[in-house]
Amino acid sequence: MVRMSMNMENELNNLITQAKNLFSKGIYSVEAIKINEKIIKIDEKQFSAYIRLAKCHQERGNVSKAIELYEYIKKKSTDDSVRRIAIKCFVKNKN
Repeated sequence: MVRMSMNMENELNNLITQAKNLFSKGIYSVEAIKINEKIIKIDEKQFSAYIRLAKCHQERGNVSKAIELYEYIKKKSTDDSVRRIAIKCFVKNKN
């Protein structure tokens, strides 16, 4: 595993805080999408960012992209609670 520099870690933490704030307010804007994509670019194991990103796409009407992201989470995450969220959202969107 590659160790992040302190600056990169600070940037990641700031982006996560921004993403969580937007998500908690129900804001699924292009800005929210870009922030979560930046988080994933820095650390591809930030599965909460994938969930937020999928929800943004879902709320913006891009259900196929949301499903694609939920499927990715189901396959790649080792955290059972994150996988359960992804599966629940995936099933909801498939129906």
